[in-house]
Amino acid sequence: VPFLGASPDAIVSCECHGHGVVEVKCPFRIEDKLPEDNIKGFFMKKVDVWSLQHDHAYYYQVQLQMRVC
Repeated sequence: VPFLGASPDAIVSCECHGHGVVEVKCPFRIEDKLPEDNIKGFFMKKVDVWSLQHDHAYYYQVQLQMRVC
């Protein structure tokens, strides 16, 4: 789609998993918390697989980046 754009922080690739995008976020509201505590607000775990919560503000940004890139 010619009118869509994306600027991920990195593009990764490996033989076992294929291609992917990296998006780094550093929100100030969590800067004084431990990483273990922060992950609960961003990710969900289903059968040993972590994924971004579908109702999170960054979810659609990351989905678009994966599609465009």
